[in-house]
Amino acid sequence: MQTMLVFIYVSVLSAMLAGCSSMPTGKSLNPEKRVIETSYRSDREPTWLHDSRLSWEDGDTRMIRASYVALGSKRINGCYDLARAEAKELLLVEVSNDIRGELVRASQGLDETIDDGLTKSWIEQYKGDTRGFRFSEAAYERFLVNDVERIECFVLGRIRNSDYNAIRNRVMSIAANSNDRIRQAMEERQARLLMSGAAEPVAEFQKMQESEAKSVKITSPKREAASVLPLAQDTKD
Repeated sequence: MQTMLVFIYVSVLSAMLAGCSSMPTGKSLNPEKRVIETSYRSDREPTWLHDSRLSWEDGDTRMIRASYVALGSKRINGCYDLARAEAKELLLVEVSNDIRGELVRASQGLDETIDDGLTKSWIEQYKGDTRGFRFSEAAYERFLVNDVERIECFVLGRIRNSDYNAIRNRVMSIAANSNDRIRQAMEERQARLLMSGAAEPVAEFQKMQESEAKSVKITSPKREAASVLPLAQDTKD
């Protein structure tokens, strides 16, 4: 009797396994990317192309790497335009996060005041002015995933630290007028920096504010733009 039960169990299990093996597998859960065309030779792939970093510093220049994936029918020039737009967005996000970090370090409790929605509003009010930001290299890869053709366009942008700081100061003036606590934290920090002797960056920022007062628009017309000083780096004794 026991032998018969074992035989039945083995027979049923074999039938189930055979049925599973005959079922269609469908799309792979981890589809393989198969590159079919590139803008570069296989032995001359740009070193920055698949760098895990989105931004890094190279001497006095800040580098921004971005990419955009589109359907294979998309024109390459249009794909590059979208990748460049992505790079500019990454630059402004980095600027706003830089300001956010400085403010949180400058005043306790601001980490709860400055949320992602607030920093996003700074970028929206800034109108995307990225003067000084240039693109030096570009490349693309055309590939197949589950028999669907796609194209990924890569761009490498660069901006000098002086131009980056100018953008940072312009966004900072918008941030100052977005919240009273932020404006107060900036003023208190700059007062401490002035007392420590860091007056040169402050004077430079004031000149920049005066020259761009007409181009930077604040969304609170009833309140004058606060005269906020930049978040200069702390000086060492």
